[in-house]
Amino acid sequence: MKRNLDSTGMVHIGMMNDKSVNGYRISISMKSAVDPQRLQKAADRVTTRYPMICCRMTKDSHWCYTEPVEKITVLKDSGKILGSINKDNVFDQAMNIIYDDNRIILEVFHALTDGHGIFTFLNALLKEYIALEDKEYDMPYLGIAPDGEYEDGFAKHGTATVAEGLTTKVDNPYYFDTIDHSLPLKFTTFRLNRQDFKQKSKTFRCTLNELLLVMIYKAIFSMKGTDNKDVVLAVPINLRNKFESASLRNFIHIAKIGVRKNSISSATDEMIMSIRNQLHRQNSKEYLHKAITQVARLRYGTIMRLSPLWLKTLIIKAGVICRFDKSCMTVSNLGDLSYMLPDAIHRIQHVDTMLSPRPKSRYNCCVATVGDIINVTFTHATADDSFIKGIHSWLGENNISYTTHMHN
Repeated sequence: MKRNLDSTGMVHIGMMNDKSVNGYRISISMKSAVDPQRLQKAADRVTTRYPMICCRMTKDSHWCYTEPVEKITVLKDSGKILGSINKDNVFDQAMNIIYDDNRIILEVFHALTDGHGIFTFLNALLKEYIALEDKEYDMPYLGIAPDGEYEDGFAKHGTATVAEGLTTKVDNPYYFDTIDHSLPLKFTTFRLNRQDFKQKSKTFRCTLNELLLVMIYKAIFSMKGTDNKDVVLAVPINLRNKFESASLRNFIHIAKIGVRKNSISSATDEMIMSIRNQLHRQNSKEYLHKAITQVARLRYGTIMRLSPLWLKTLIIKAGVICRFDKSCMTVSNLGDLSYMLPDAIHRIQHVDTMLSPRPKSRYNCCVATVGDIINVTFTHATADDSFIKGIHSWLGENNISYTTHMHN
């Protein structure tokens, strides 16, 4: 059964090109070696429950859809991070389950779902995987996913009559230097001591998320060419709790947080207040309701509804270039994963999530907390990277203990 792709999914379709697709990789480091045969059996059990995640893309002359696949065959890791999904094979299968040593890995085309949706699937996969080994493990039959998990949240809640106003003024946006896209991507995880980071946030009287954004801003500001530039970070906001939705589709809003590098706004206290105020304004339900309506119009507006698919993709690309891509990096904080992987968290060492590069740069960031470790993974350009050096410097200056892991 084919299902309509939601409006946000169409944005990811529109941004596909020969060099990359918008995707992400979740790497779960288990406390024991992975049994690939058992993992395959677990995958077989959950595939039919999630027809819009275990699926392929399909299209006609006016729209794109998802179509469930009957089986997901687990793959041995090839070592090429974010290499299993491309613009051609998403029409055969848009999500892969991969294994290697003690790791279970998902690589997902972002048109299908966001972090919340894929971790819901992952929790079910890990429950089945554990239950196949532990006969005393309580494993209720999950059944087929209810329709509410596949509702289009943007269409349901996008009923405002006025568009949202701009909250972040950007006169002179900063972008990382253009890098040769033929070079392989680099992925570095900083494993931060959660207690050290929490203590530092108390010193600055800010939240952990605000301090993470400060850390990234400080690292960017340490780079050449940032003076008097507006540095904008894209920060995803999960809309499900605000609008009481159980949807596993993409249902996030991208807040834009901008700070200009100068002697005043670059001071830590001023930076925290600026970040806090911008996040507060863009987290209000009134603002988000209007933002959701703008996304819904991608599908239901007269021009988009009547346009052929090739014209829709051009319109989407133009909109992204003019509006969305004033940000230079996405910072996606998944929070404490004990809430997203409750049935398997005690068997997990680390969770590393890697985001594909942005159209105008190679830089992105994803944060996931497991136990006493905050795992901050950067997609970046080179091994000897001035931005990565800036992260090292800030952590050292603030006496936060950490280790690093380079993903190969």
